[in-house]
Amino acid sequence: MKGLAHGSLGRGERAGASSGLLFAVLTLAVGAVCPLGAASSPETAASPQAAPAREEPSTRAAQRRQRRQAKLEQIEPPIRPKIQLALAWFEERGRQRLENFNFKRFFPKFGGLSTGSGFAFGTRYWNPRLRGGGWDLQASAATSLQGYQLVDFQLGQVNQPERSLTAYADFRYRDFPQEDFFGLGTDSRESDRTDYRIEDAFLGATLRYRKDWFQTELRSGFLMVDIDRGTDERFPDAQDLFDDQEAPGLEQQPDFFLVGATLLLDSRDQPGNPHEGGAIRFIVGRFDDLD
Repeated sequence: MKGLAHGSLGRGERAGASSGLLFAVLTLAVGAVCPLGAASSPETAASPQAAPAREEPSTRAAQRRQRRQAKLEQIEPPIRPKIQLALAWFEERGRQRLENFNFKRFFPKFGGLSTGSGFAFGTRYWNPRLRGGGWDLQASAATSLQGYQLVDFQLGQVNQPERSLTAYADFRYRDFPQEDFFGLGTDSRESDRTDYRIEDAFLGATLRYRKDWFQTELRSGFLMVDIDRGTDERFPDAQDLFDDQEAPGLEQQPDFFLVGATLLLDSRDQPGNPHEGGAIRFIVGRFDDLD
């Protein structure tokens, strides 16, 4: 009996030892798969050591902003040619200064008189409230590099926006020596391009009514026209290719009495440089042959 008991106890001890060894092996295996440093309690997960991982995108965004700022600080403005700088200055500031410059009420005048006239220059005289009265006096004269000429004269209430009803008389003379003519209607051809000279004079009067965005004008006067051969040597004269039937008024030019009316609806905030609003104009006229 003692031997049996001893033998049974020995097997139990060996079984306990084997179980302890197996538990130790399993413990080491679990420790190898899940290191102790990776396991953390809820308190550890909420500790400040985990905050940098969540703030990493914000840190990258800050770095990108810093790189962009560094590039902006290194950007240099493009070098513009002197002629371009001069033209930009003239368009932004110089033109207005030149137009406002005057000597004893004489202002410079420049630009174009008609399509193909070339650069034009001249002077304008402006005397508002002539001798302290209620009349304005305006006169101008200009010529172009192609020989175009324009002269006009206005006397009366020419530019008095504080008045609703104004009237003035005006005279205009023009000489345009290189005007193009291709023929009449849709059958005209580019190969038939010719040139002619038109010289005319107008003497008339204008009555104007203006109220806020509404403006209307009545205009009448006499128009005297003369057609001659053009001065553009690149093209033949209109008189050599067309006759008075194909171009009425080419050989004989009558004088006219004209009457016309204008209606303007203008809601622009600044007519010369509008930022909002709009404008629409209606014009009707009649020319009566005086010959």
